[in-house]
Amino acid sequence: MTVDDYNSLLKEQNYCCAICGRSEEELGMKLYIDHEHGKKHSHRGLICCGCNFMIGDFNEKIDNIENTISYLEKEEDAIIKAEIESEINSRIKQCPRCGDKDKSHFHKNKRTRDGLQCYCNKCGAEIQRGEPIGNNKKKIKLSKKERKILVRDRNFKAKYGITLDQYNELFDRQNGRCAICKISEIESKRKKLHLDHDHSSGRIRGILCSSCNAAIGHSYENINILKNAVIYLKKYKNISE
Repeated sequence: MTVDDYNSLLKEQNYCCAICGRSEEELGMKLYIDHEHGKKHSHRGLICCGCNFMIGDFNEKIDNIENTISYLEKEEDAIIKAEIESEINSRIKQCPRCGDKDKSHFHKNKRTRDGLQCYCNKCGAEIQRGEPIGNNKKKIKLSKKERKILVRDRNFKAKYGITLDQYNELFDRQNGRCAICKISEIESKRKKLHLDHDHSSGRIRGILCSSCNAAIGHSYENINILKNAVIYLKKYKNISE
């Protein structure tokens, strides 16, 4: 593609990304020349950096994008929603170690969703130092595996408002596979699947592989952008065929 060809295509697209519709001025950067991978000189259109990454994360598979649209449009899980709302609205917070306590028994933590530490003050200190719980004079001895489970449970509770058991239940419900592309942890490049949530509402949606999780981020969780990506890929697929 020559410079004249680029400028002509840019003008044809009204100086905007062929998928998300944002202009070079809005983006603050030049648009990319998109091409079909594996084929020389198969230029398709001009797209922004985010849409370019999104198509790559989906491996240019239209089915994966259409599955993502369905995934984002599906109704949220009523049980998980109720648990999250209850956690936010209630004056009682559950310590994973000793049970329900008033929120005044938890230190503040700006990094968590509810602004409080996962464990109550007492349990948090005892876990940290390995000191006795209550009247028990024996020190707590946790194996490396037990500590890893506790830390993971604490992280899920703090960041997403669910326990490790709830994550495992969701993992089993999806048969250990990504909710979009259906790849398993073993087949996934980065092995571990990610817990996906709606960034605006905080609700849990499902478990995804790193590629699908990244692709949703690059699409700004915008269903219209994803639909435009499907139209865009189908258009050039038909031309190449």
